[in-house]
Formats: sequence, C-alpha cells, structure tokens
Amino acid sequence: MNRLQRRRSSWRLPWVRLHELAADLPVELAALMAQSQVFNTANKLKTVITTTRVRSKPSWMVVATKDRNINPDLEQWIATRAGSHTIEVAGASHSIYVSRS
Repeated sequence: MNRLQRRRSSWRLPWVRLHELAADLPVELAALMAQSQVFNTANKLKTVITTTRVRSKPSWMVVATKDRNINPDLEQWIATRAGSHTIEVAGASHSIYVSRS
C-alpha cells in the first residue's frame, strides 16, 4: 500500500456534523456513516458524456424536506428542470435512504 492509499484509507471527515448528515438516525449509525465517507476520484470527472437521457428516459427524485446538506428548494429545482417525477418526504434528512428504508 503506497502513501496515498494509506492516506485515503485513514481519511475521515472530522468536521461533519452528525445533525446535518443524518438528523433522523441514531447517533451511533450517523457516526459510522460520517467515518466511512471517502474521497471522490478524479477519474470520474474525466468521463466523456456524448448524449444525455434527460429528455428521453424517465427519472425520479426524492426530496428530503429537512436535508441540511443540499437545500430542498435546490433539489426541487433540479428535479423540475430534469422533468423528474418527484416525491417529497417530510421530515427526512440527507440520509433518507437509510432512515426511511
């Protein structure tokens, strides 16, 4: 394991506020989720997109109304712009897929 790999494997988000990441989860689970965050790789930003499917393929968006990481109004705007079928979940945080599963 090289130095960069060691650094990535030990990297954590010490500044993550659990009440922002997962306000509707138990503290232990929210802490585990915060500690398991990893870097996004630069290779993903190099992907060439030749065509979009926004207009030809249906999409859905779940908007968590109590999300403190992504403004729910912004999520709603993105969904509307994409023409997505939108579902709003009242009282849900950014970790909606865990808290409401």
